[in-house]
Amino acid sequence: MLSSSSGNLGLVSQANYAAGSTYEDALARQRSAHGLPGVAIDLGAVKGVGYVAETAGVADRMRITGETLMLSETAVHNALQAAIAHAVGHPQVLLGLNTGLGPQ
Repeated sequence: MLSSSSGNLGLVSQANYAAGSTYEDALARQRSAHGLPGVAIDLGAVKGVGYVAETAGVADRMRITGETLMLSETAVHNALQAAIAHAVGHPQVLLGLNTGLGPQ
């Protein structure tokens, strides 16, 4: 499932969206606990795609807070490929969270 990192970070202005993402994470964990395939890929913003790319000012606000990194489409495709290959036992993948530990 493509989910959102907002379920992990919590966005006050989008509590319903964060709740939906958290549900997907829980569903993937439940399936994995029963030996069934299920992975939730929690995405941050993707460069040039979706709401952040299409709505003026959102990307700028995200850069100011520095909490998330803008993902490339290649990173998303690689995560999808890995999730399909290892869909049992790895129920959640979080992409785009800025830990401050690597190059930006």
